[in-house]
Amino acid sequence: MQLIKKSRLLTFVLLLPLGLQTGPAFSQASGPVSIGGTVRTNVTINISAINGTNNSDIFLTAVPLGGKRIRVELKGTGPATAEKAARMTVQLRSNAAYRMNAALLESTGYIDSASIGLGNLTASGQRTSPTAVTNSRIPAAFDAKNQFSAENTSILTQPQMILSGPRISMGGGPLASTNALNVDLTFAVTAKAGQPWSIYLELSVAPALE
Repeated sequence: MQLIKKSRLLTFVLLLPLGLQTGPAFSQASGPVSIGGTVRTNVTINISAINGTNNSDIFLTAVPLGGKRIRVELKGTGPATAEKAARMTVQLRSNAAYRMNAALLESTGYIDSASIGLGNLTASGQRTSPTAVTNSRIPAAFDAKNQFSAENTSILTQPQMILSGPRISMGGGPLASTNALNVDLTFAVTAKAGQPWSIYLELSVAPALE
């Protein structure tokens, strides 16, 4: 039994250097070695807060969809004048230049107009790029006047860009508390007095070049 053990041990010792010699000899490379790769662009949108619902004539609900979209529902009963606006805050994160879009999906009731206002862009923490606040732009107001032609309408308008800017996040994940751009949104609706109505719209984000 002792002879067998020695034979196996001897075989292992002899094969080990052979195996090392047949492997890749990275230490013998004479030229420079470089490793290439790309980082996938990523942009997300999340709900931070729905503000002042008790002070608004509009009932607002929002549902996040996969980190890229937020489905917003607005409901109310139109007074004789424009209803008090509803407000919410979203947080945007990106490792590249971004754009934020809005699309009007569907409406019910007698609505004259609807609009989205943006403002009060602030950084959530030290990992938010300073240029995300100073260099983001609102290219055009989202105003849906004269798009409500019937009591019940499936609108499905093309997305309209309502905000764009440079890279936002300098590090951290999609839910980190210190790497986001806070954006306040205001939803205003004018509808027929005393008539219930609803509007469904969608907010979405994407890399600026897509």
